[in-house]
Amino acid sequence: MMKISKTLSVGISFVLSLIFALALLVIGAVAWNYTAVLFPGSGLQPLPAVVMATYPEIIVALVADAMLIKLLHNVSRESVFIPENVACIRTISWMCFAEALLFTGEGVASLMSEQTAAGQNRFPFAVFLIIAFACAFMGLIVRVVKNIIEQATAIKAENDFTV
Repeated sequence: MMKISKTLSVGISFVLSLIFALALLVIGAVAWNYTAVLFPGSGLQPLPAVVMATYPEIIVALVADAMLIKLLHNVSRESVFIPENVACIRTISWMCFAEALLFTGEGVASLMSEQTAAGQNRFPFAVFLIIAFACAFMGLIVRVVKNIIEQATAIKAENDFTV
């Protein structure tokens, strides 16, 4: 398997993070009608709760992406085990949990909508709950990584004082 350099890997991650942020901004510009794009031919109109929840979801994702970019910047400067990185990872984990709550609320709102009550389509409900579960699980994984980095940062600080 081909191994790429550390610098190239961080650079690729940085570029992908910027592309992700731009994609979120584009999605935000057209979110008012995204339900019709996701479910063409279903006759569904965008649910107000779904559209209203989309913008906070985009903002939360942008905050997480900004923290990821800040983290990658620190790593590119070879500042890995520092409290600032722990704070970035902590924020990313909280943003994952916030997304889980937002998507859960969006799923419940879609389930309670008139269209779902009329038996037209329960698919959005399932999709939102699957996304919510994935966000919560990602938040948990990031939280564990944060705890590991936090412990490593404390060990590094202790070693720096003893030398």
